[in-house]
Amino acid sequence: FISLLTSKSAIDALKLVRTECDYVINNLSLLQKNFPKHVKLDEFESMQVNQTSTTHMYLTDTWKNNLRQGIKTQFIDVGRGWYNINESDFHIYKVSKLKKFIERVKFMMQDTLRFLVQESCQNYVRMITDACTPILHLKEDFKWAKDDLTNSPYKPPKN
Repeated sequence: FISLLTSKSAIDALKLVRTECDYVINNLSLLQKNFPKHVKLDEFESMQVNQTSTTHMYLTDTWKNNLRQGIKTQFIDVGRGWYNINESDFHIYKVSKLKKFIERVKFMMQDTLRFLVQESCQNYVRMITDACTPILHLKEDFKWAKDDLTNSPYKPPKN
């Protein structure tokens, strides 16, 4: 069989990987998009850096460890064969299904990161666009009140 899905362990491991990847796509973001109140520029920047750092830490520590431990748990009892995680001969590993499985996991992780970046960028653009929409079609002769620049008749929609 050429298929990777010839063992229950491989199927369960792929299911675990998909679950972890879905969690990243559905629950994480590189940039914060919702703000409870108006914030100053330095607060905004600090919140974005904090969000990016938190996501980076999750991806490099928790996500990677969850995937590694989950895959190891599924294949620990397989023993000799196509999915032997204790294989010491590199030439045998290169033709094994485990190598192909690991390649597939790598591609799934790359796709997940690509989707995370795309979704984060789209949400950020949407946030900026939504905030600018009320003043997008101002007349050319519009002037802000000289004595009150804080209060504006143009309110952005709620997040």
